[in-house]
Amino acid sequence: MIKVAGFDCSSKNIACVILNEDKKLIKSGFFESKLKSVDLRLVQLIERLDYNAVFLFFKCEVNYVTIESPIYIQNAKAALGISQIIGGVKAICARYGIPFISVDNKVWKAGTIGHGNATKEEIMKFAIDNWGRENMCNQDICDAACISLYGILNYKKAINFKKWRLI
Repeated sequence: MIKVAGFDCSSKNIACVILNEDKKLIKSGFFESKLKSVDLRLVQLIERLDYNAVFLFFKCEVNYVTIESPIYIQNAKAALGISQIIGGVKAICARYGIPFISVDNKVWKAGTIGHGNATKEEIMKFAIDNWGRENMCNQDICDAACISLYGILNYKKAINFKKWRLI
C-alpha cells in the first residue's frame, strides 16, 4: 500500500503527515524550535527530524515524500530560512533513500481543495472534515495533511520509482 509523507516547513517548525492510498491518516509529527538564531533553529529542527526519521520513514513504510516548495512571503530573510529548512528535509530524505517531490502551494491547494487560492480557513475545514479535529491540531499539520493527500492523488505521475536511485 502506498504511503506518502507530506511536509510543510517554516523557519520555526516542520509539520509532517503520513497518509496511505486510502487517504487514512497513519501518523503526524510536529517539530518546533523557539531558538532566536535562524542558524541554530535550522540545526535543531533538522536534528529533530533526523532523530525521528527512522520511525517516520521506515516503521510507517513511507514510499515517498511531498514537500511544499518555498514561497516568498514577508522578506528575503524569511524566504531564505524556509528554503534552508526545506533543503534539510530533502537532505534527510536523500540520506535515507526516500524519493521526494516539491510542489507549489497553489498546485497542492488546487489539487486537494479545488482552487489554488484556498484560504487557511478553507484548508483547516477540509482537513478537519477529512481527518478529524483531534488529528488536525494546527494550521501547519492541516497543510501537511493536504500536501500528503496531493502526493497520494498524484503518486503515479510524480515519480518513476523503479528508476529512482541514489548514487
